[in-house]
Amino acid sequence: MLLPGQLMAITIKIEAGQYDRIGVPVRCPVPEGIPANHPFILISNDTNERVPTQLDKSTDSPMVTWMLEQPLYSGQSRSYRVVLVDGIPKRIQRVSTEQSDGAIKVRVGEKPVLEYNVDIRPCPDPAQAVYARSGFIHPVYDPVGNVLTDDFPP
Repeated sequence: MLLPGQLMAITIKIEAGQYDRIGVPVRCPVPEGIPANHPFILISNDTNERVPTQLDKSTDSPMVTWMLEQPLYSGQSRSYRVVLVDGIPKRIQRVSTEQSDGAIKVRVGEKPVLEYNVDIRPCPDPAQAVYARSGFIHPVYDPVGNVLTDDFPP
C-alpha cells in the first residue's frame, strides 16, 4: 500500500528475443496501476527522452503502441517509465489528413507531406487530353516545404 505523497514506479520492459528489432512497432497492454483515462507519457530509461505513443481504447483492455526508437538487438531488453501527468500532455506533432479539392492532403503537424489525387486531373496540354489521370501522389514535399515531384513531367 502506498502512503499519501508516494509515487508508484510503473515500468514497461520489452525484450528483443532471438531476433534484432529495428524500427518496429511495439504494442502492449496499458500497465496496471494507471487510473482509467488518466493521461501519461512514456520515457525511455536508456535516453531519458519522451517516446511518442498512441493509445488504443477500442477494446476492454487498452493498449499502448510506439515505434522502437533505437535498435534492440537479439537478447537485449529495454525499459520505459510510465509517467502520469496532470492534464493533457503536450502532443508531439501528429499526422493528419484532409480531403479537399479532389485530393487527400497529408500533413505532419502544420507541414505538408504529400497529396494523393483522387479526382481526375486534366493534362496541362489540351491537345493531349488522353493523359488526364487520377490516383497518383503529387506533390511530395521535403522537410522545408519544397515540391519534389511533378504531376505531368515533360
